Amino acid sequence: MSLKIIFSQILEYLQEKACEEKKHEEEKKHVEEKKHEEEKKHEEEKKHVEEKKHEEEKKHVEENICGLPYLAILFNCMMWVIYRLPNVQPHCHCTGFLIINIVGICFQLLYLAIVLVFSRPNRVTLVLFMVVLVFASVFSASILTGVHTPEIRSKIVGVMCVFSGVLMYASTIPSVFKAWMKKNINDVSLWLTLAGLANTAVWLLYAILQHDTFILIQNICGLLLCVVQLIIYGVISKCISPPTTSEA
Repeated sequence: MSLKIIFSQILEYLQEKACEEKKHEEEKKHVEEKKHEEEKKHEEEKKHVEEKKHEEEKKHVEENICGLPYLAILFNCMMWVIYRLPNVQPHCHCTGFLIINIVGICFQLLYLAIVLVFSRPNRVTLVLFMVVLVFASVFSASILTGVHTPEIRSKIVGVMCVFSGVLMYASTIPSVFKAWMKKNINDVSLWLTLAGLANTAVWLLYAILQHDTFILIQNICGLLLCVVQLIIYGVISKCISPPTTSEA
């Protein structure tokens, strides 16, 4: 009789132990499921934050993409190609000058295509692009057919080249002004400005060697504008730089 009681107690103990283990396993499983759900929720929130950040960055980039500088450079290259045509300057055989500006036209067409395709739809850029193409075509046709002496042709086209060159260097002023107002230098490229400064210096030397007044005037204006942009860049950098604390 005592053995039967002992066996029954052992059985009850084993059953209780099994129940406790089962309950413990269920609680552990529940905790793991809850932890997994929290991790999943955290991952979803993190993914949502990253997507939102990516959208904001993409929006910021699209807003900052402006086709005006590319249009201005395209217009300037077109004018210089016309300026060096044999019908405008029959005594000047500068093939390299023509090649440089033709390559510039190709690059600007590529950049404008990227801007128009991948950025937000900008009707102003598209309209200005068509205006530049039409104007360059009409202007070149008018000069070549309406003006009969190469001297007058070169002067008219030269004036237009200077105008387009000043417009090209001034096309970055809106981004500089925006950076000045926001005290944020992210909208201004220091390396691009330095490249523009180096470019004007080289073309100034070329103009002096070739005794070309129009190239000289354009690049003097470009040099001044690049220097102004560098000064503004330095002022903005100084304004947003954290103040240094002096130790006593």
